[in-house]
Amino acid sequence: MEKFSDKVLSYLNKNKDKEFYIYCLVDTSSDEEEIFYIGKGKGNRVFNHEKAAFNKKLELLLESEDKTEDLKINKIRAIKAEGFTINKVILNYWLSEREAFASENTLINLFNIFSPRNLTNKVNGHGQWCEYR
Repeated sequence: MEKFSDKVLSYLNKNKDKEFYIYCLVDTSSDEEEIFYIGKGKGNRVFNHEKAAFNKKLELLLESEDKTEDLKINKIRAIKAEGFTINKVILNYWLSEREAFASENTLINLFNIFSPRNLTNKVNGHGQWCEYR
């Protein structure tokens, strides 16, 4: 899947004040699938990372928005080169931007406590640098 259907987008955007969601990207290259990125987005944002890995122009655009692109893009390229897929999981939705930032930060911090080396996130959501690297 490269984007949400119009029906899903309409559902996610039902309330314009709460159009954000939290998602994760999952590495399927081993028997134990691993989350390697947690993010917040709206619209089709969750699909942009994989597209950017193979589109230099989009990669540069995303880099200007998100400084984690280098680690994440390299991870995506490696997974795809081995013939595996990137699973995309929506963890929470119908969030305001403020709620989304808080949720993203909490999940990244929690994940870093239990699996500090797996995430490619450089920040703990909204500009807070990860201390676990």
